Amino acid sequence: MILASPWWCLLALFALIPWVGPLKGQNRVQNVLRSLLFVALAIGLAQPRFPSNETESHRVYILDQSSSVVVEQQEVLDQVVNSESNTLQHLILLGGESQDSESAESRFQTVHKIQIGSQSGESCLSHALAQARELIPAGSTGSVTMLGDGMATRIDDARAVTALRSSGIPVHWVRLPSVQQNPQPLSAEWNSLQQGTSSQLAVRVLTNGSSGTLTLSANGKELAATDYQPQAGEAAITAYLEFEPPNADFMEATLAVSGDETNSLEVTLPVKPPHKLLYLAKSTGAGSDKLSQMLGAGFEVNQVDPKDSKAIAASLQTADLVLFDDLPAGDFPNSAEEQIVQSVKSNGLGLVMSGGRASFGAGGWHKRPIEELLPTEFVQKEEKRDPSTSLVIVIDTSGSMTGVRVQLAKEVARLAMRRLLPHDKVGIVEFYGAKRWAAPLQPASNAIELQRALNRMDAGGGTV
Repeated sequence: MILASPWWCLLALFALIPWVGPLKGQNRVQNVLRSLLFVALAIGLAQPRFPSNETESHRVYILDQSSSVVVEQQEVLDQVVNSESNTLQHLILLGGESQDSESAESRFQTVHKIQIGSQSGESCLSHALAQARELIPAGSTGSVTMLGDGMATRIDDARAVTALRSSGIPVHWVRLPSVQQNPQPLSAEWNSLQQGTSSQLAVRVLTNGSSGTLTLSANGKELAATDYQPQAGEAAITAYLEFEPPNADFMEATLAVSGDETNSLEVTLPVKPPHKLLYLAKSTGAGSDKLSQMLGAGFEVNQVDPKDSKAIAASLQTADLVLFDDLPAGDFPNSAEEQIVQSVKSNGLGLVMSGGRASFGAGGWHKRPIEELLPTEFVQKEEKRDPSTSLVIVIDTSGSMTGVRVQLAKEVARLAMRRLLPHDKVGIVEFYGAKRWAAPLQPASNAIELQRALNRMDAGGGTV
């Protein structure tokens, strides 16, 4: 016996769980059944196969009968089919109908005809190769011969060939002449189509070695067009169309190559309606109109009175996004705020708060539920500013101030300057027979210069 996937046998170790786990000591019959279930599952996933004792070699022929191939079945089989007596022949007709069924049956000792349909002219080669693998028993020798134009149209064809060769089964190719076909679109793919927003279609085009123009039209109007160039060695390429769906609906559209409607592809495009935006602002001016012009047709702006809780609740049922435009917290009811927070957390509602004098912390949104949803903090930092003082000290240094008097005056001046803050200003004026600035007006932080000015003063002279 041969196991195709022997690593799955490790799953049989789980058969010990009923005997060593929490189920130990329970019903023994049930534990036996659980163990047998794990063992059977491991054996099934390991894919056991019994080697064949046959001495014959298996030959599988895949004949491409799709519309892209020019072939006379009898002539091709006469040229390539092995006529050895110990060889079992198998035939797979790939696409189309058998051209000569009775003749085909007479050419094989054992006939396994498997006909695989095709769509849009594409050959399901990977499916045929998988069927060919099943026709060769495990342990037997064999090979697969593909008779076709060699133009693969599916990305997984190469993977199917690799899987066969990894199993020791060689794959041979016999090139057949192909029909000259006109270029045509084969298939179209898209991610999301939104009304009024830029959308993209990825279209698979059968070029047949020639360049051209791919157009997309709907209701008799051309929506998009793009030129494409063939790529060497590939029968089909992927072209991309950029367009804006005009309406939200299931749009019936036509893909055509170079305006040839005979080789066109009809597609149904599901176009979503525009995003609905709930606009909340303090003023009821033209803000919503300007916002609609800026966003374009991809958004439908609905402005509601921010104080109307019922209108806000009704709009939230269909809204995709909520925009607060310079709206203070005092003009917005708490019940509506709780509904918006719940919709953002549970229903995926979008939330945007624009700046302004009534937004964020300045608008009173600090410590409100909406603040927790936004990536900013609304704390208002208050800067304390003390008023500055400019002090001018005038000291009499005439002869009548000699002795203790002038010393008391200078000491009082020192006490006054100590009460000043560094950003305050202070100046000292001395008068006697004349008047002068002993220390010009300057910051109070210049304490050393101010003290020197006081120390230089002494009484003497007359009084002005």
